[in-house]
Amino acid sequence: MVARAKSGSPPIKIMKKSEIQSSSNFVEETAFGENLQIGCFDDTFKKFFAYSGNDVISFNVDSGERIRVYRHKGSMVIGVYFQDNLLLSFTNSPQYFLWNVDNGDQIASINIQLPSDQLALWTYNFDGKYFILAQSIENKKKSQVKTTKSSVNENQESSLFEILQLNTTPNSSQKSKVSTRLVAQLENTPPSKAHLAVYSGFFVKCEKRIVKIYAFGEDDEEENEDENLANGTNEDEEMEEDVKGGSNSAVKLPKRREYHIDAKFDVVDQNLVEFKEVVIAGNSLYAVLNIGRVYCWTDFTTRGLSTFNLSHFTLSGYEPTICVSGIGTSFIGFGNTQLYKYNLTASSGVGRWISHEHLLLESPPRSLLLCGDFTKMAVLLRDNTLCFISTAQMQLISRAEVLHVLCLPEQYNNENYRFSITNDPALENELLFVANARLGHIQWIDPLCWQTTCILDIAEENGPPPQDTFNMPKFQWLNTYLVCLSMQMLVSCESGRDNPEKTLIKFWRRSKSKSLANASFKLENCVELLDKRIKFLRSTFDEFTNIPSSSNANEMELSINNEEFIFVYSTGLIDIYKRDASRRSSHWSVDLKRRESNWQRCLITSCSKVRQRLFATIQILNDSTFIVLRNVDEMKITRVIDNLVDAKQVEWSHCPNILIVLCASGLVAFNCKKENQLNPLWIIKQPNFVGLSSSRSFTFTHNGQEVYLLNPEDGTKNNFMEEIRFSHPKRG
Repeated sequence: MVARAKSGSPPIKIMKKSEIQSSSNFVEETAFGENLQIGCFDDTFKKFFAYSGNDVISFNVDSGERIRVYRHKGSMVIGVYFQDNLLLSFTNSPQYFLWNVDNGDQIASINIQLPSDQLALWTYNFDGKYFILAQSIENKKKSQVKTTKSSVNENQESSLFEILQLNTTPNSSQKSKVSTRLVAQLENTPPSKAHLAVYSGFFVKCEKRIVKIYAFGEDDEEENEDENLANGTNEDEEMEEDVKGGSNSAVKLPKRREYHIDAKFDVVDQNLVEFKEVVIAGNSLYAVLNIGRVYCWTDFTTRGLSTFNLSHFTLSGYEPTICVSGIGTSFIGFGNTQLYKYNLTASSGVGRWISHEHLLLESPPRSLLLCGDFTKMAVLLRDNTLCFISTAQMQLISRAEVLHVLCLPEQYNNENYRFSITNDPALENELLFVANARLGHIQWIDPLCWQTTCILDIAEENGPPPQDTFNMPKFQWLNTYLVCLSMQMLVSCESGRDNPEKTLIKFWRRSKSKSLANASFKLENCVELLDKRIKFLRSTFDEFTNIPSSSNANEMELSINNEEFIFVYSTGLIDIYKRDASRRSSHWSVDLKRRESNWQRCLITSCSKVRQRLFATIQILNDSTFIVLRNVDEMKITRVIDNLVDAKQVEWSHCPNILIVLCASGLVAFNCKKENQLNPLWIIKQPNFVGLSSSRSFTFTHNGQEVYLLNPEDGTKNNFMEEIRFSHPKRG
């Protein structure tokens, strides 16, 4: 049983599954646009297409406005192109789709024939020919991978296929499937799409410290004894050789087709230095090294990867990404958030790198793409921001309407450095959630549009976060791991990379605007705590009932001055911060008279919001759980509920006086209006609930896959649950 009731108590209503009312009046979206990938421009360069998961999203380049979404059910998009005034998208099914850009209609869906043991990863395009890189995979796992995010296994073999007779002309005689031709087999799978570049009759691959040219029909594990490695030695002009590339036409490739770096660099570990990207532009080959060095071989199709036609430069010491125009102008984004424009002149030898304009971005660039006439460029940043740049002046044209994400190294991607999505009670006319954005920032998200509407720089002192192998581990940063929002205030808790137990508390006063578009935040006070970590943070403002009118200035000011914040430490200690009127109104300090020492010296595992100056906590003592109800004014314990087994979470419902507890065996509701009434109001016996939450108008719970909207008023007569079902289980 979840709870024990005393004899003589009124009957307890236990809900049965047959009594649960279902509803399908909802729409489910999963991580829409959360992991954008660079796509393509249209022929007018006024629209840009990016893809994420199952969707292709079009944007207006001049305004950044999101125009349309092209959905692909049941498979992941792996490439997007614009051809013959149609949008061409590839999926890992594998299929390709033709779309009418103006109205979003799907014109055709054509299957691509690949061996059954191959999973399509990426697509490449050169001179109107399309290629698919596929990874070998077990047949029993392939159906599962198709509908989820593709994960690259670098130890698996992969193959490069050319798509034959791909037709982009919409007509009734459109083929239902197209065949492919195997042009190359790779001993292992490249870590990313950028590690491979496809050309006519051959492709270039970078791996670790090696850049190598492979002819179609040539396996990359084959060794050629006559092949010379360009390791900085002087060689005579190379002789060309004819290599058959799996087609009737011969492709001429140079003898020297491999370049290996033997040089030592000023880094901690030489094994970490490696090539990250190769790009073919005209008759030049570019390769970028993750220490910030860019290599360029001119006329590489005839002269090969020689030192005679090689130039390179090292700019920043940060990991670069590159795109190159047809006339050799290079745009290079570095991990220090800088975007540079360079020209390679032909006046002196192999050329001289000349720096032109540069642009400071808000986050490190992840990938770049130039439009057809090289006047505009799409820049995708690490925090999922998509920017459009004018290449002539290196000026920002617009930022796309996207969802920002927090990118942390794997060892820091936990609750010590980020917080769970929460709501903002101050926004009366807008439904927005609050979450982490890039390092040191928080964002307001429109859940209906899946886009960021506002960003606030909490850390303020953070520099632009580098994103590379060598500098990120040394970078000292702060990030928000806990926030509390009320009608008048925002309080944040930050921790640093080097010391997660050290907390920086900041008190921000909000403007009186009802709309977030006109809102502002002013930092009032900052408190530093050494070796103290906040587990729960609550405002004494009663968001359920106490809503001051923004038109009444006196009421608003009184509410601001009376608001306090409850800090529950990981040790179980509870502090209340209030405005110190004796010093100045913007100064916050601990109320020493109401400091709550650790009750029974036990930890607190859950804390409710404040309602009618009361809040509840769950505390563990000798493997037993206790619900402790406290009064904020005196920090006096008004009630202890000790008859619940394995209580997990406690929260006030949106109905007055009703406290709901989530236990391992189900839900239990109490009416806390009468202090001597210890019996549960009702019980729902269902052992798989994992979360409980409430707002001004709703109370709901979920079991990982189903969300239930609760009516907590009367458990004996009118209690019902409205069910919302997710397609896949969720956590928390």
